[in-house]
Amino acid sequence: MLARLVTTESGARTNQMLADVSRRGAEILDTATPAGARLDQMRRFFVQLSDDMAGGTTAAGFSDTRTVLAALVHAVTPRTVDQPAHALGRPPERVADALDSAERHPDIADPVALRYDETGACTVTTRAGRLTPAQRAALGHP
Repeated sequence: MLARLVTTESGARTNQMLADVSRRGAEILDTATPAGARLDQMRRFFVQLSDDMAGGTTAAGFSDTRTVLAALVHAVTPRTVDQPAHALGRPPERVADALDSAERHPDIADPVALRYDETGACTVTTRAGRLTPAQRAALGHP
């Protein structure tokens, strides 16, 4: 039984690694290209496979993550876990779990990423590589 558990965990990590490599390839080639779109499809497949092998991420967890990210984006200012927890009527642990999930599963939060400052305040930013330099410049940001 232990050998089976170790094999499953190892397979889940391998699939997550393949998902990460596919994501980087899709970003480099751009998902609007046929090759980039295929790599993005591979990424989604390997993320799902990794999650399934590791015990799965629940739909409720995904929903929490998206709701918390929406609250942070709406607030537009740095927030600690307590602020969105209070505003959403959820325990701080549940909000912290949702933020952790967003970091561990960038496909949930795409196209945003979380950034924490030295106080632990969280801001939402564009995920690295999501916008090209030209797109960032057109939006008025380097």
